[in-house]
Amino acid sequence: MKKIYNILNILFVASLFALGPTMLFAVPNYLFIILLVVSALFIISDRLYLRVLSNKEVSIQIQFALILLITAMLSRYADEALAGFLSFFIACVMGIFSSFLIKDENDFKRILTAITVGGFILVVFYMRSASLSALQTRQLTEGVLSLNSFSHTIIISFCAGFMLLNLSISKPFKFLIIGILFVFFIALILSGSRQSLVTILTLFVVYIVVKSLLLKKGGIKNILIGVVALISVGYFLMLYGSDTVLLKRMAETNVEEDERFELITIAFELFLNSPIIGHGIGTFKYYNDFYVYTHNTFLELLFVGGILSLFLFLKGHYSLVKFIFLGKFPNLGLSAASIAVLISFIISGQFFIFYDSKLALILFFSIIYFHRNLYSYER
Repeated sequence: MKKIYNILNILFVASLFALGPTMLFAVPNYLFIILLVVSALFIISDRLYLRVLSNKEVSIQIQFALILLITAMLSRYADEALAGFLSFFIACVMGIFSSFLIKDENDFKRILTAITVGGFILVVFYMRSASLSALQTRQLTEGVLSLNSFSHTIIISFCAGFMLLNLSISKPFKFLIIGILFVFFIALILSGSRQSLVTILTLFVVYIVVKSLLLKKGGIKNILIGVVALISVGYFLMLYGSDTVLLKRMAETNVEEDERFELITIAFELFLNSPIIGHGIGTFKYYNDFYVYTHNTFLELLFVGGILSLFLFLKGHYSLVKFIFLGKFPNLGLSAASIAVLISFIISGQFFIFYDSKLALILFFSIIYFHRNLYSYER
């Protein structure tokens, strides 16, 4: 039964990243329904796995979900808010049931590989539809899906691939992953996504610092290596990317004229009007002229469920980061990479809604279950 689950899960996760953002999103949805059935049968046949569903981070997630449900029911736009809550619930279910059987590095490696390969397939598919002329023009254009959806998917795939490099993998496979990460990096630069540059820089900086702290030796050496690497990346961007839409957008950002800053201002004012109850998930579009969401996880949470929803969200991340940092896991590189990814999610959450992303939640719950289950089984 576990082998059947593993095969279905790999197909589901890979297809979700490769096809989910496109018009073929029905394929991973059908696969997930089958995966749910197999998971239910597995739980019935082996009740040992029921206990992993009660770990601390998932308990916080349940409290967080209850807050969102209550605020949705009390919302001025209750129908829309309840529909938004259902979308969030489905995203969490997908994240949990694609991750809860991860108990060792091999299980973790499989799902990280599925995420990375799925993202790579999307890049190939998108670049093919957008044409290779983007390499000359230094800019991708809207193709079969929005650039925001494209860059969001590739960022998470990049994080998964980066974590893979810290697992025990063969040299040929490691070189292959490095090549895929380079392709991801080029695609993100061409997409013009400011979120991508901020996330990748955060990922590397946090990884270097945390790994140095975990090793408790060679810290200066690791930091110097990191500084050289960051300078090299900066030089590459200046050499190749000076004409890209990304660097132009970064240089030309104007706080007074940027739509995102106006949305942030509106969201904060609405939070002040209802700091405890909030206004309900998925309803922000009714409170602004752009008919969009806040584009910021922190402000979205304050708007949706008040101060308590943001507190529980940050508490869940802090609890997991603290557990990994103090857990004394044998693979310190992977621990550092996991913490770096979690903190990168917090930072990149200033550009998208983390808790409503199926893709981000799959990687998030995979990190939870790998470390919680590994800790339990090895002790």
